[in-house]
Amino acid sequence: MATAQPQLGGFLQKYSPEMEKLGRASIAHMRQRLPGAVVMVCDN
Repeated sequence: MATAQPQLGGFLQKYSPEMEKLGRASIAHMRQRLPGAVVMVCDN
């Protein structure tokens, strides 16, 4: 099983480059604001 970071990258790569960039920027922003938060991802 993949670790969380590569798995998240794989989920984001399924979207257009613009959406992938926005997703990565959003996660980085939230990690900065809420450093102890858990990132939950739903892959339907």
